Amino acid sequence: MTGASVLAGPEVDNNAYGEPSDQIIDDLDNAADLRDIIRAYKDRRVVDNYILDLGSSGPKTAIIFPPIIFGIGKGPVKQRSVQVPSLARATLLQRVSLYLGRGLSRWGIVHVSELADLFVKLVENAVDATPSPIWNENGLFFAEKGFEVRSWPNIFQLIHADPFSLFQSFKDVASVIAKEAHSLGYIDSPDSVKSMNLEESNAVIPNGSVFLGTNGQGRASRAKKLLGWQPDGESFQSAVRETIIAEAAQLRLVSRSH
Repeated sequence: MTGASVLAGPEVDNNAYGEPSDQIIDDLDNAADLRDIIRAYKDRRVVDNYILDLGSSGPKTAIIFPPIIFGIGKGPVKQRSVQVPSLARATLLQRVSLYLGRGLSRWGIVHVSELADLFVKLVENAVDATPSPIWNENGLFFAEKGFEVRSWPNIFQLIHADPFSLFQSFKDVASVIAKEAHSLGYIDSPDSVKSMNLEESNAVIPNGSVFLGTNGQGRASRAKKLLGWQPDGESFQSAVRETIIAEAAQLRLVSRSH
C-alpha cells in the first residue's frame, strides 16, 4: 500500500507547493499512464516496481494508493492517520487552522473504514478461483470517495462547473477544521485559517510540503466498477470533529465552551 502522491512525482518546484494541478488519473481508463508513472521513478517507487515485476506468473497482487485517510482507526495498534490529525493538532496549538501556500493543491479523501472495506473486497476476490482482470499489472487501485458533499452548499453546481471539486483542497480541509475547532470551543473564530510556508509545513508534519502541498487526484473507478466498492461511511466533517476531540484529549486541552 502506497500513497496517492505517486501523482506528484519526486521533485516539485518550491513555488508549486499548494498550487492546483490539471492532472487527474482514472485508475481504470488510465491504468497504462499510472504504470508509466511508477516505472518512471524506479528509485522512489521500489516496492511498487518490485510488485509489478512479479508479473502474472506470480501470486495475485494489487497496489492501493490511498489519498487523505480520515477518521479514527479501530485496530489495536495504530489508530491515527497523518494529515488531518496533524493539522488538527497544529490548529489547537496555534489557535488557527493552517494550509500550505495558497492551499489549492488537492487530494481525494477516504475514511479509514472505507479503505479497510476495499482490502476486504480484494481478499474476497482473491480466494475466488474465477479468473479476474484486477490483479498484477491491472491491480492498481485508487481509493477515494471524492469530495465531501454533505457539508457544502450548491455542491451540484460546483461539481458541474469544476472537475477539481471532486477532490478536497487543503484549504477546504483547513476550513472544516477551523469550523469544528471553533464549534468545540478551542479557537476564537470559525474563519481562523491562514497560509504557512514550506518550513512551517514541515514542522507540522515531517515532509509536510509533500503531504500538504502536492496533488493526488486519482479517480477510484476500478474498485467501484469491478469490485462493487461503495465508500459511503462516516462524513468528513463528523470525523474531523472526532479527531479534534481526540487530539485535544492527548494535549490535555480544556475547551472554552465547558
